[in-house]
Amino acid sequence: MPTHIRKIMITLFSLLLAAGVTVALAAAIRKSNASRCEKVDISIKGNERHFLAKADIWSMMGSSGPKDFTGKPVTSIDLRSLENKLRNNSWVKSAELYIDKEGVLQVTVTEREPIARLFTSLGSSFYIDSEGKYLPLGLGKPAMRLPVFTGMPEKIMVSKAADSSLLAGIKAIGQVLQTDSLWNAQIMQVDMLPDRNFDMVPMVGNHIIHFGNGENVTEKFQRLAIFYKKVLAKTGFDYYKSISVQYAGQVIGEKDQPISTFVDKKLYITTAATAPLAVNSSSRTTKK
Repeated sequence: MPTHIRKIMITLFSLLLAAGVTVALAAAIRKSNASRCEKVDISIKGNERHFLAKADIWSMMGSSGPKDFTGKPVTSIDLRSLENKLRNNSWVKSAELYIDKEGVLQVTVTEREPIARLFTSLGSSFYIDSEGKYLPLGLGKPAMRLPVFTGMPEKIMVSKAADSSLLAGIKAIGQVLQTDSLWNAQIMQVDMLPDRNFDMVPMVGNHIIHFGNGENVTEKFQRLAIFYKKVLAKTGFDYYKSISVQYAGQVIGEKDQPISTFVDKKLYITTAATAPLAVNSSSRTTKK
């Protein structure tokens, strides 16, 4: 076949192919424009305890339920506007909406996960998540079971070094209080002092735990656990008025009245994982 004829045939084939693709695309677009929403599927992720319910998602989208979407042309559903409405809620970390090939409106909401409940020095109360976002309690919602921190500032600014450090301490302490069965049951609340050190109020015993700042949290709890098991288990949980783990490598117990006992002597407790740990006991006589 001559070269010029071959070129003409290739050109005609290309034109026919392009025309076919154009027709197919036009048909697909017409079909898409004519398709309707068959149903709505809502999925909430990110927080195992789910503060948000599907009813909340409908409300955020300005709808009372799926009837506002099913049967409507998919082109009439403003996905971007609906996403923005969802993202405007403090509890929503991210939102994604799309309509799949079956005509199902897929709504996926990722919820923020609170790590603690805060009570501020002015009496306000919020939840806070791992990014320092303050989350409202929610009218009519049951309280979530989370570590409680009191005396907190009205707002934590993670852009500030001091506030970023404070948030890191809250996260670290809150993580232990939620995952460790001993401290989950024993610590009622954590009070932040003016110097931003933490005191802990136990469920059992009349003592206060001086925890110090939010650094070396795991090691402090380990020392406190040793003191509970090796000392308080023998003396009783009301023997000391305060227990301090804020200083590295030691636990200091303080009493109101001097009592002669072996616990008043310096003890050395050795564990398989740590070097010998000094456990000190001090007494104070109350003046009348």
